[in-house]
Amino acid sequence: MKPGLAAVIAFALLAGCAPKEANLYIFGGPGRADHWLQDQYEGYTDLYVLSDPVLDTIAVTLNGRLLRDQYEEESQIHYYSDTVDPEPGTEYRLEVVTDVGNASASCVMPGDFVLTLSPSDSIPLNAPVSVVWTRSTRADWYAVGCYFYSGNDSRDTTAEVRGDTSFLLPAGWLNKPCILYVGVTAGNGPYIKAGAEGNISNAGGFWVASNWRSAEAVVGEPEIDVLRSYRPHGRPDEARLRYLRAAAPYDEAAAKLLARLK
Repeated sequence: MKPGLAAVIAFALLAGCAPKEANLYIFGGPGRADHWLQDQYEGYTDLYVLSDPVLDTIAVTLNGRLLRDQYEEESQIHYYSDTVDPEPGTEYRLEVVTDVGNASASCVMPGDFVLTLSPSDSIPLNAPVSVVWTRSTRADWYAVGCYFYSGNDSRDTTAEVRGDTSFLLPAGWLNKPCILYVGVTAGNGPYIKAGAEGNISNAGGFWVASNWRSAEAVVGEPEIDVLRSYRPHGRPDEARLRYLRAAAPYDEAAAKLLARLK
């Protein structure tokens, strides 16, 4: 299960995104993410099927391939995960067959895009940071998440962006030496929020394809322990190389990673 997915599902349910009269609530979708230190992308799918009451039969297929329920015990919650072809433009057709009815949905993997931060080198304390990315084909929306990591002190902020490809992190937000982590998701399908209408035929819920990019930057002069404990995500682009160069004098693991990239 991808980090944070269960929390998002719980939020969607509590916020009333799921129709109360539905016997089935379905949440999930395929994803494409850059993989740390590998010149490749990984593709995955996560899917939850919530039933009320407990159903005797649930068969889930993705593009005709049967998925296995990861929760083997009888329950109202069923979880499915698998690897998928992560190529942009791929259509993902979901079919859920149960003893009380069938449900279906489809989505398309958005195209790749490039994410940049400005400034990207040695960001001064309290400076505003511009997050800019190129357009992703087939993307209906973008979600931006910014995370401030400074040892025991951390904070984050998220935002939905439609029709634009930039986000401004305001002056004063980065008010301590830290590692700044920024992630941008391009999504195909409805954006999940309170009151949003899902896209599952004959059931409540959401089936969304997401393409994800991330970047890190060093803000000020973080303490050695912060550089040692933080681990970057995604592909080894220039922002991550700058992070590794800053951490290498204090962290043997970072030095080894940097050496592998030279």
